[in-house]
Amino acid sequence: MNLSQLEIILRAHKIWVRSEGQKGKRADLSFMDLRGAPLDNADLTRAIMIGANLQGASLNNTLLCRAFMPFADLSGTILLNTDFSHAKLMAANLRDADMRTARLEGADL
Repeated sequence: MNLSQLEIILRAHKIWVRSEGQKGKRADLSFMDLRGAPLDNADLTRAIMIGANLQGASLNNTLLCRAFMPFADLSGTILLNTDFSHAKLMAANLRDADMRTARLEGADL
């Protein structure tokens, strides 16, 4: 996936979140190759990211509240101030991820 395609998906998802599902489109990034993607400050609240490859991505200050991310590969990612509140991260790979200031309240690991 190239950056312009990702930006379109993120824009539609932001509208979806703000309109409480009435407009826009929920992001489904399942099984996408997002290695090294610049996702700082993105709002991926309630996004679907099953098996997404996020190795080495930058997710600083990203909202992943209630995101559905089983089997996602987050190894080596930068997750400073990332909010995973109530996210579903079952069987996710978090090896060498920098999670020093990540928020994990209610997250299912």
